[in-house]
Amino acid sequence: MITQFLHQLIDPVLDFIYPPVCPVCGEMMETYVPVCHGCQLLMKNQINIRHHQSGDFNHLDGPFFLNDVITFWQYSPKIETCIHLVKYQSRKKLGDFIVRMLNESIQSLHLPYPDTIMPVPLHPRRFRERGYNQSQIYAGAISRITGIELNNRLLKRIRYTQTQTRLSAEARQANVRDAFTIKRFSHMQNRAVWLIDDVITSGATINSCAKACRDAGASSVIGIGLSRPQLYDPAISP
Repeated sequence: MITQFLHQLIDPVLDFIYPPVCPVCGEMMETYVPVCHGCQLLMKNQINIRHHQSGDFNHLDGPFFLNDVITFWQYSPKIETCIHLVKYQSRKKLGDFIVRMLNESIQSLHLPYPDTIMPVPLHPRRFRERGYNQSQIYAGAISRITGIELNNRLLKRIRYTQTQTRLSAEARQANVRDAFTIKRFSHMQNRAVWLIDDVITSGATINSCAKACRDAGASSVIGIGLSRPQLYDPAISP
């Protein structure tokens, strides 16, 4: 009660001295919300649900281990800014806000709910460097909204890999080959899984995660990502 009273007393003063600014476009806002109303409208209007099958990842060699891959945005400057704010600046409230924005789109897919949701994991070394896993932020938000079980410890990244950002599609696949494993195979038997990531580009990372799930006995694996950009190399189509 006292804390609430102090916030009511102090917040207007702080808003006057330090008016809230939209982290995406830089416009001043009347209240502290993750992004301004204009950016929210633009992001909502840019939602474009896409289903990606194996043929859409034509640079992957070998089996495709995903039943479906779903993304909601094509990369744009505002979407990229939001994703980078969550990924590199730990904007967890923004991550929650993005998932709430996408909730209606997720429900419109009418997907059977899986047994568990898992984020694409970071290697422990990179997790220590960053202090958090941005994919876990989104997976946790989806779990809270849907009530689906979140498991962020079962899927492990066992090999440290260089960042995928500027690698070609072929190099991405080699970079993450056999980089993931399931900690307890018995916990994955006949389970349906949603794998959550922020950006799905060549499909190499999420397909490698799906392989680990399938090897452990998962019945189905669906990859869900916020966005799918063009690959860095302009000579390669995604």
